Amino acid sequence: MTNWLQDFRQRFLDRLLCLLWSQWTSLGVSGTIEGKGSQTCDPEALLATTGILGVYDPRLFDEVLDWLGVNGKFLSIQRLKNILREKEFCNARSVISVVSDFMMGRHKRLKWQGLISKSSAGGSKPFFLQKNGEPFPLVGEKDPLFLRYGFIRSPTVIRGLSKRFPMSGVGSLLLRLRAFFGLNARPEIILYLLSHEGGGHPTLIASETSYAQKTVQDALVDMEQSGLIRVASFARRKDYYLVHDEWLRFFGIRISPDWVNWPVLFAGLLAIWFKICDKSLELSSEEIMAAEMRALTRHLRPMFKAAAPGLSILPEENLSQGTSFLDDFISRLGI
Repeated sequence: MTNWLQDFRQRFLDRLLCLLWSQWTSLGVSGTIEGKGSQTCDPEALLATTGILGVYDPRLFDEVLDWLGVNGKFLSIQRLKNILREKEFCNARSVISVVSDFMMGRHKRLKWQGLISKSSAGGSKPFFLQKNGEPFPLVGEKDPLFLRYGFIRSPTVIRGLSKRFPMSGVGSLLLRLRAFFGLNARPEIILYLLSHEGGGHPTLIASETSYAQKTVQDALVDMEQSGLIRVASFARRKDYYLVHDEWLRFFGIRISPDWVNWPVLFAGLLAIWFKICDKSLELSSEEIMAAEMRALTRHLRPMFKAAAPGLSILPEENLSQGTSFLDDFISRLGI
């Protein structure tokens, strides 16, 4: 592998891992990278992405296991299943199977059983990888649970440093909503409406929250009868909305959170990661790599703009020429 490609991969991976750390610490994981911004974290999308990238950071992965033992009851298994069906997250399924087995064995959480895939076991391979792709050295015995799924790693050590998710701030708002409304579609619906002053119709809200359209429709119809959710009728649809000031005051938030469709955003970032890990690029010149990245970002830009209207995720093509686009890609990556 050429030095420039290895350097580009590691720099991009560093940005992704920093993003994961900042979001997990916003939710109570023990770490030093503080969360920032006005976006609410999505724990299911975060866990699915960690299932792919967490193998490059053993401490992050094990701290997430620790956090799940404290807060895992607030995760939606059905929603996690829906996210794992997307092609960008398929590589996470075997890792999530191990995590689910861990949760069942250590914490007796039977709801995780539905995420365990019987086809997960296979040939043994290293679980944790260094950023250059080489396996982490094994220290001590092999972890028996991971070995059952075909993964070789040192014994899992849970430090018990993770805390309950914060009861204030925007980052943990979705989990706070779930603690209040229950583990169903309503917290995501409320979060969407809090983030969109103009409201939304059930089909759009369903596509943005990874829930079935009928589930969202039925919930909105019921919630509207409380008088706390309003409805505006048009010729062919109904839009639902809420009075923002009242809800923001109730949850102790000064401004409306920015909406981010994290499953779509993470899927796009993973598409970039898979592209630069493609072995066919290892013999390519830097000029060809720059052209490939331009083409990929051109394809992903509309998706990113729709998923995160308030964020500038990708660099603009006209800001740099030739191979300098690769440097600008990392430096301007808006995450």
